Amino acid sequence: MFNFLKKKKEEPKVIENKDTLIYSVANGTFIGMENVEDEMFSQKILGDGYAVMPEDRDVYSPVRGTVKSIFPTKHALCIVSDQGDEIILHMGIDTVSLNGVPFNILVSEGQTIEASTKVAEIDLNYLKENNINSSLIVVFSNVDSISEIIYSKTGSLKATEIVGQVVHNYAHEEIIVDK
Repeated sequence: MFNFLKKKKEEPKVIENKDTLIYSVANGTFIGMENVEDEMFSQKILGDGYAVMPEDRDVYSPVRGTVKSIFPTKHALCIVSDQGDEIILHMGIDTVSLNGVPFNILVSEGQTIEASTKVAEIDLNYLKENNINSSLIVVFSNVDSISEIIYSKTGSLKATEIVGQVVHNYAHEEIIVDK
């Protein structure tokens, strides 16, 4: 009878997922950030993340996004994910002084990349001969916007397989998406 007093049923709100999927950067073994053999990384001074001890020379992007910068010494790349995460992909420990010798960068600044994009090749024999740790370190430096990083796969990894996700502080806000 008094239908005008009843609340209209609202359309359900669509929640857009703002989490970032994280992929393995190489075939190898997962290393938790706290176990990386460099205090700058293990104490999470630059941010949080993970590392992979590679089994072969191929290095892939940890996320979908854009290459923002390539260090002149070729030992690291900065990537911004599609969700806005700022990522440093650091190849090896104490490798800045090598002036790029063991690294072949296969992408360019401004390039859009997928997690399946091979971004570099690394000469593991050169690193081994020079007694240099070859860990591939993935650092999420935008820690203020990250709620947590959840790893779904550890141990032995295959390149480009999903290893987890970054959950953002704003990831569960309701966002109305036009249909």
